[in-house]
Amino acid sequence: AQCVMDLFVGFAAIVSRRFEMVKQWRWLSAHPEELLAHAHRVGLSPAAPLLRGLSYVCYDRGQIKRALRLALESLAGRGGLDDIVDRSSLTCLQKIANMLNKLQHRGFAEALLRRATRVLASTFGERDRDTLSAMTDLANVLADRRKSEEARDIYKKTLAGLRETLGPSDPETLICLIGLGSVHHDLREYAEAEQILVQAVRGFETAKAGSEDPDLGGAHAWLGDTLWAQGKHGEAMPHYQRALDVRLKLLGANHPETQPSASS
Repeated sequence: AQCVMDLFVGFAAIVSRRFEMVKQWRWLSAHPEELLAHAHRVGLSPAAPLLRGLSYVCYDRGQIKRALRLALESLAGRGGLDDIVDRSSLTCLQKIANMLNKLQHRGFAEALLRRATRVLASTFGERDRDTLSAMTDLANVLADRRKSEEARDIYKKTLAGLRETLGPSDPETLICLIGLGSVHHDLREYAEAEQILVQAVRGFETAKAGSEDPDLGGAHAWLGDTLWAQGKHGEAMPHYQRALDVRLKLLGANHPETQPSASS
């Protein structure tokens, strides 16, 4: 039984990274409760990697409170924040911050992400993939807190690192590009926002797996908002429709991220 659970842990770690294996992710996302229940039935205490894997699946399904509970449980017994220094726990802390941000606890989210980013950068370097991912998330939270200028600066710094480390067409690079475009939109710098968001949309649409990434929906939604704000209503509507189509296909009608697209 332990071998089965170890196999699942490895499997969960693979599929939890941004839809890289879409069919497997869909299967896993439909069964996390069954897998956790099975662990308890056979007398196993779920290990931290299993709890984290299930937490990330629940997060992607929009079950934020359940995801948060599982993620916090995976860090139980670690002591205070100063004791969280290994890579997997730091990335889990990053995920917890994102969950808190979704639940509107943005001050706590910002504090956690600043710490995770600082420790990741000092331990693994500023060009490390996990460091850059945490920087993107920090910029996202700052943008949500209307700290737009600081968010813009972090997005730009992160984008340069992602392009150098992962390349211009990597999904993480394109996600950061969406964030930069969105903050230009918030600052009413619509021409800059439109140019950046067009790049993001084209990047996702031409990528091998881009049509299977829900962030494509986000890129279209932000581009639609930017065009609409400039009075280009006819150009905006196809992007709103594309955002809705992508989210309905990949996330379903009841996912929280689908609702804004449906109302646009």
